[in-house]
Amino acid sequence: MVRRGWQFQGEVLVSNVVLKSVCVVAVLLVLGCEPGDFGPLLDIPIAPVGKTRSPPFQLYRDYTYNIVIGLDPMKADEASCTPSLIAQNPGIPYPPCRELTPPHGAMSWTVTQGNKVVAEGGIDASPIDVVRGRPNSWAKDKAMGWDTYGGWIGHPGKDYVIEIDVQPSPVDLAQFHPRLALVKPFK
Repeated sequence: MVRRGWQFQGEVLVSNVVLKSVCVVAVLLVLGCEPGDFGPLLDIPIAPVGKTRSPPFQLYRDYTYNIVIGLDPMKADEASCTPSLIAQNPGIPYPPCRELTPPHGAMSWTVTQGNKVVAEGGIDASPIDVVRGRPNSWAKDKAMGWDTYGGWIGHPGKDYVIEIDVQPSPVDLAQFHPRLALVKPFK
């Protein structure tokens, strides 16, 4: 039996209605979103030592915003990787590993709006560790490890700037392409 297109007009009409309904729902969901809902509000390279100042950025609502630092992993041979972690943290079992987060020096950050300091914090120096926070769904670089190092409650407005000051590290961080990102935790 051969079916002709006109015999399926009812089915086509129903599928068009369903498709339009799905599109309306998708548009409404997207309209309720704002920058930072599906990616970082800010993602910039930072100097391996010294100060880096972000370009001005805007916040869209009262929210807790997290400052995260990303570093490319440091390659390690499996024979020395796990024993070095166990030596730093006796009693904690580690799986075999082939890469680590490189050690880094202390970092401090300041958030300003206009010329007014609205938040500040710091990050202690960190030894070699397992790679964490990978892959983050918002990260542009899925191979990079990301750790959250603080945050603040931001309010809607323009002209926010983050300045981060990176102290010397036991290894040259330039080879690990350090980045700073500003993200909102998922709602």
